[in-house]
Amino acid sequence: QTLPTGLFASMTYVGPYGSSLTEAYVHFYQTVNQKKGYRLLGLPAIEIYRTTQINPEYQLNETDIFLPVEQIFAV
Repeated sequence: QTLPTGLFASMTYVGPYGSSLTEAYVHFYQTVNQKKGYRLLGLPAIEIYRTTQINPEYQLNETDIFLPVEQIFAV
């Protein structure tokens, strides 16, 4: 898969998958939306799984999440 070049907001999530990951996304979106000078471009979000085995029951899954953003300038 080829991804376009550009800016990405990033965060690392450590925890179980399921509702906790959903809550992390909500917090991440809100944080990026409040950041002055940047705007979310929408999806796709990119997830990079850092654990050797993806297991929804495991409490310490580590996932890097990237959201495409663009820098906006005030006029």
